[in-house]
Amino acid sequence: MACSLKLRLKALPPYDFALTVHGPAGWPLSTPFEIFEKGVLWTAMRTPTGKLFGLKLRSVGTVEKPEIFCKIYSHRELGTSERRELLKTVAWMLNLGEDIREFYALAERDTLVKVLVKDLYGMRNTKQPDIFQRLILAVTLQMAPITRSNQMMNSLINE
Repeated sequence: MACSLKLRLKALPPYDFALTVHGPAGWPLSTPFEIFEKGVLWTAMRTPTGKLFGLKLRSVGTVEKPEIFCKIYSHRELGTSERRELLKTVAWMLNLGEDIREFYALAERDTLVKVLVKDLYGMRNTKQPDIFQRLILAVTLQMAPITRSNQMMNSLINE
């Protein structure tokens, strides 16, 4: 029996959900079959213990008051400890707890970085939960254009 769990996750501001999960530096690099459409990310993930879940993620807050709606799909009911593990893993992968305000304070004093901040305000690095995903990213992103990296990733998955 399939079931779902709905959660709201809060992030330390500033946090831009779309910039964080979408694009070449976002969440999808090791899961190319996911969909990011109209501000909603549909994807799957494994927890550090190897359990597989479906996810629907979207921002329901603002960059300055960030809140992420998360719906988790599972083939069975989740126990309390599994829910806690999943919540902790999703928050860690989205990098919700990183305090980047000091970086922005420093960026205000650097003219070059200040321009970048304007376009990428609130973007975070996402994290991969296991060594396999990190190794694949390290190999496919080595001094290669993003189109070539995407080709390599698709070849790894499809062959």
